[in-house]
Amino acid sequence: MKPFLAFLLKDWRRKLGAIAIALALWSWIEGRIANDADLTLKIAFTTEDIGTPDDFQLLIQAPPGWVLTDPPIGSSLTIWVNGSKSEIQSFTTKQCAANFVANFIPDEEDNLYTVDVSPEELDWMRPGDAQMLLGDIPESQKMLKQLVFERVKTATVSLTPSEVQVDGTPSEAHEVRSEQLRFTPNTVTLTGPQATLDSLLAEIAEAHSAVGEILNSALLEDLQVPEGTRIDISQSAGLNQRWVRKGIKMNPPLVLVDAMVRLKDPIRIQFNPTLENIHVTRTNDSAAADIWELAWEPEPWWVSLPHVESDRLISETWVQEHVRLFVPLHTLNPDDVLTSQKVRIEAHIVGIEDSDDQSFFEQHLVIGPEEGSDNDMITVKRKQ
Repeated sequence: MKPFLAFLLKDWRRKLGAIAIALALWSWIEGRIANDADLTLKIAFTTEDIGTPDDFQLLIQAPPGWVLTDPPIGSSLTIWVNGSKSEIQSFTTKQCAANFVANFIPDEEDNLYTVDVSPEELDWMRPGDAQMLLGDIPESQKMLKQLVFERVKTATVSLTPSEVQVDGTPSEAHEVRSEQLRFTPNTVTLTGPQATLDSLLAEIAEAHSAVGEILNSALLEDLQVPEGTRIDISQSAGLNQRWVRKGIKMNPPLVLVDAMVRLKDPIRIQFNPTLENIHVTRTNDSAAADIWELAWEPEPWWVSLPHVESDRLISETWVQEHVRLFVPLHTLNPDDVLTSQKVRIEAHIVGIEDSDDQSFFEQHLVIGPEEGSDNDMITVKRKQ
């Protein structure tokens, strides 16, 4: 062992220097040996002036009214280069990016156009270095990419509940009235590749059809229902990512979706008011006190507590004692020349001694005719 250590330590400075020189020489040689490597560029698109792409970006320009559909915008493209390690490293550290302007003039009836492009035809930010690194790539590795462009189409869509999927569940006692969703605004403008937009419009039409095989086009993002919620939901929804990835855009980009959350079995009591049950609030002007008469065909009305889960709060007897209907004739102008007009019947809660109970019922009680009926409007006529 000692002879071996003596050998290593003998003239160790020269030996260490030789090793250092050998390593440096190997590193220098390795840096100049040509190797194949791949570059990854992200696809970007414009129809305006081409501008300067970001690093590691391939920015493609098409004529106005056209959009790139393949490769998808935002996807990545791999390009092979050949050069030394130092050359490739230098190329990729600054302005490794390229442009391509697709100058084509399609016929008016064309909706699809393809362009073949190779790496050498790209407008590189460093063209000299790119030419050097691309020149020695074998033909089998050279990329000949086909760019596919589609004509842009625009359509206006009226939103219905068939455009939104409802995801999640409220409390066990409640349900989301998914068939009664409301939208603000209730129309949107869709823009995108013609074939893709036609496919989307076909799905929307099928979802609206009574005989369609799909119930929902899922045009918008899902409406997320908080677990166990008991209150109405209001959320902003954008275009479903399924369609965004296919190049569709929506204007406005966000829509407000309102959903009602109601009890599955709400308290609902029917009562049948008559014309004799309606109280009239008259003007203080004695001369105009009796110039009006009422014309009304009674229909069943309902008293409900759509947000309250207890069934012990109201009953038919309670309704008879505390619900009154009024016609506010004091709001009418006696000098009005009209012979008749419609006035809304007002429902009021009376006879509640506790102020907290009064406030509760005023906040939660819903009183009116069957939904969709206009029986809460009464005709007021001037006496002849």
